[in-house]
This record gives sequence, structure tokens and C-alpha cells, in this order.
Amino acid sequence: MMLRIVSVLILTLVVQHTFSQNQRYQIKYLEEKDGIKIYEGQPVTGIVYDVFDNGNMKYESHYKDGLMEGDFIRFFSNGNKYIQATFHTGDTVGVFKTRYKDEIIREEINFNEKGQRHGTQSRFYPDGTKRTVWVWEDGVCMEKWIYKEGKLMSRKKL
Repeated sequence: MMLRIVSVLILTLVVQHTFSQNQRYQIKYLEEKDGIKIYEGQPVTGIVYDVFDNGNMKYESHYKDGLMEGDFIRFFSNGNKYIQATFHTGDTVGVFKTRYKDEIIREEINFNEKGQRHGTQSRFYPDGTKRTVWVWEDGVCMEKWIYKEGKLMSRKKL
């Protein structure tokens, strides 16, 4: 009997956790307190989204305990991706990308697990050729490289 009660409790917790991870919240129904997204007095766990007036998705972001956790995608009103990033406890981690309206990469910024810029940050011209590169170490900019027509023109330590 006790095993059955424990099994039912565990199953209930698993179902609640799974359901909360898949909850969808439109941003206009949320509040924010001290940087935490809140719905009906509780920190949000699930997907937060918004839409353009034309009905297309504006953005979609995963949250856990009121903070961004996981994938974030923002779109142009035409449906093309504008921004793509990953978050951990509210901080950007990994690669943060922005695009031009035709989805050519505009900028890529690398972040470490602490949410600091680390590695390269590259900006591109609308035709996709490299424009500028910054080299970061734990949030400190170390170098800046400038390109013109795809060729390295200058490299400066900062």
C-alpha cells in the first residue's frame, strides 16, 4: 500500500513538472518582479512568447523559475529569424546570433558559462563578408580586427 502511494506521488510530480515545462504564456499576461517573470503570483516555467499584429511569431523563449533558461528565438515580422541565443539562469551562454532580414548572419557573439563575452565576436556586412572581429577573454575585450572587402585591414590589441 505504501509503495502504491509513493508511486502515485512520484507520478504526479513527474506529470506536473512535464506539464509546467510545456506551458505557454503570452508576454502581455505576465508581470516582472526583480527580473523574474511571474504569472498568477508564481515564477514562470515554460515558454514565453509574443506575436506581431499580423499573427506571426515575434519571439519564443524558454523559462525556468522565472528566468530565461534554454533557447530564445526572435523573428522579423516576415517570419525570418532575427536573434537566436541560449540562456542559463537568465544569462546568455554559447553563441548569440543576429541576422539581417534575409537571414544572412549579422553578428555572432560567444559567451562563456558565466554569461561573459569570451572568444570571438564577429560582425558581418549584409553580403555576409566579415566586417569586424573582437576577441574577448572572460568579459574583457583583448583585440579588435577590422576587415574591408573580406581582407584584414588592421589588428589592434586593446
